[in-house]
Amino acid sequence: MPISPHARYIQLVKKHGLEISQPGLEPNNGLTWQMTKRRGDSEVHKDTEEKPGWCSDPHLPPCAAFVEIMAPVFSRKAWRCVWHMIQNDLVHGWGLDFALRRCADPPHEKIGVVDSQWIVHQVIPSLGNQGESENGKAPWEGVRERCRNEWVRFQDRLATADKAYYTQPLNS
Repeated sequence: MPISPHARYIQLVKKHGLEISQPGLEPNNGLTWQMTKRRGDSEVHKDTEEKPGWCSDPHLPPCAAFVEIMAPVFSRKAWRCVWHMIQNDLVHGWGLDFALRRCADPPHEKIGVVDSQWIVHQVIPSLGNQGESENGKAPWEGVRERCRNEWVRFQDRLATADKAYYTQPLNS
């Protein structure tokens, strides 16, 4: 009996020791990050070469320990940490993908992209048509301002996530 794509994905995640993952994105167009781009020559990848100047450290996002928030998959252990980051007051979730590394240790080994189980990026804009014009500002400017305000609240939430992750019992 053939194995389902879902079961194969879980097999690969376990085989490569991933706590946080995402399917590779078919690189047709619209990709922002090289890390999430599907590679045709591997089952999984955990790091990448990014655009010059984008990576301060090869073990940190966006060059490693990084998945986008559009299609992440979490282990139970990582979910206990991530849950604190995704409360309902964060409408857009800006920055969340850069913070997920706090929920896997060591993140550059436990976060990766599953290349052999991939999805197609639909390239649907998520912010451009939202919001309303206020005080002569374009709608997207108001959305961006809200995102920045949410980022400040999110920074506070990161401290809570760190505490929950680092105080949980080992092997849980």
